[in-house]
Amino acid sequence: MIISDKFQFAFIHIPKCAGTSIRNHLDHLNEYSEFSAGRINSHPMCGFMDYTHIPLAKLNEYFFYAFEKVCAYESFALIRNPYERFFSSLSQHSRVYLNTNIASMSKKQVIESANSVCDQISQKDLIDDYRFIHFEKQSNFLEIDGTRVVKTVIDVSEAQRLLDIIAQITDEPSSEVGEKNAARVFQSSAHRKLTQLAKQINLVRSLGQKLPMVSHLAREIMYKPAKTSLSRTYMTKWLRDFIDNYYARDFEIWRELKARGRSAD
Repeated sequence: MIISDKFQFAFIHIPKCAGTSIRNHLDHLNEYSEFSAGRINSHPMCGFMDYTHIPLAKLNEYFFYAFEKVCAYESFALIRNPYERFFSSLSQHSRVYLNTNIASMSKKQVIESANSVCDQISQKDLIDDYRFIHFEKQSNFLEIDGTRVVKTVIDVSEAQRLLDIIAQITDEPSSEVGEKNAARVFQSSAHRKLTQLAKQINLVRSLGQKLPMVSHLAREIMYKPAKTSLSRTYMTKWLRDFIDNYYARDFEIWRELKARGRSAD
């Protein structure tokens, strides 16, 4: 989340909705370091939490001063097709908390992992478990009890327009969005097999610890950005039904936004 008292605006960072790309351009405007990107820390009232992605109910309860500013200022958020977001969240969750990459998994393994996540998030209150914050409903970053708080909602496909709007507010030059945290796949099946072999002999971990620059270069050689939609690759009927039901409100907001063709104010 980014809050600027000087320019009186707030950007609500919804997980897996191009927020990192936006933050790269706007972080210098953030006046509240407690909401810095990538910050996971303990809170005296609710234990460990992800300070980068805070649903509005939690913001209202534990950071009321910030919630008041979100309500009073011009506020913005990016949202995304819930199908695409789910699998992007799965990719991120796998890397961060399962120490694996879906690019190195078989289709069967990815689907099993997705099913497992669905079972878990349907049984717990995600607002209290930072490890599953990437699967939190987008609507919980926009509304409280069905009442819209965030004033301007924009689809991720128009993320550049958000930067242009902020540039007008701050009277600073606009910049191009770019892509961060994009899903990646292997360059070829040979690259997949080579990586699996490297993992078996613990080469990947050794490179990462001793030669981080070489490890980074190896990842750039082995992987490429995914061109095919992850949801098209791994979707099953059961997963589609679950996503349709669990993220029903997200679909309503997103489809309403797409029907209007531009931002929802």
